[in-house]
Order: sequence, then structure tokens, then C-alpha cells
Amino acid sequence: MTAVEPLNNPLPMMARVAWQTIPLTGILSAVLGVLILAWPGPTLVVAGVLFGIYLIVAGVLQLATAFGDHVPAGVRVLALLSGALSLILGFLCFRDALESIFLLALVTGWWLIVLGVMEAIHAVQMRRATS
Repeated sequence: MTAVEPLNNPLPMMARVAWQTIPLTGILSAVLGVLILAWPGPTLVVAGVLFGIYLIVAGVLQLATAFGDHVPAGVRVLALLSGALSLILGFLCFRDALESIFLLALVTGWWLIVLGVMEAIHAVQMRRATS
């Protein structure tokens, strides 16, 4: 009978499988960006709330990825900066200024499309590197 070792630090294990979240985040980013750019006026308030939720979740995932033991230093720094910025922007989306949400929606729409494509490419490269 073998003893089961307790998980002292589950963060590196989570980071090793985090590549699986990157293509999903990339696809969702691109789709959300296109939808927001197609209908910026009618989706103003909904987009603000969805952006807030998305940015907070993405920020947490990016920060978790940054602490993986397999992440190169350059990617770690970018993931930390991107995660922190995502969290800050996510919380700003819940403010009541509709004009800032509209501007944020347009800027973020373009950003999400670019981010989605970059994350999809990154996911393929990470998968090749880990297999």
C-alpha cells in the first residue's frame, strides 16, 4: 500500500495544464470582440458587465499561469502585467460611467481580437513544447 502525498503546492500542477485554457480564452476573446464591434450601442451596459467578468477571470488565469514552474521569465513578466491590467480594467468596468464603458468596449473589442489570435498561437506552441 502506497501513501498518497499531500499536495503542498498545487499551483505548478495547475500551471502545467493551463495551456488548455489558452485556446478557449482566445476563441472567446475573438468572438466577444467581434460582437462588441458589431453592436456597440445596444450592448453598452451588457458589454460592460461581460467585460468586467471576462477581465477578472482572465486576469486570475493569467496570474496563475505566471506562477507556473515551466514558464520562461519573459512570459512570466508579461503574464503578470497582463493579469494585473486585466484585473484593474475588469473592476473599472463595474463603474457607472456609460461613456467610459462605451470607449472601453471599443478599445477592448480590438484588444480581444488580437489577444485571441495571440493566445491561440501561443497555445499551439505550448502544446508542441510539452508533448
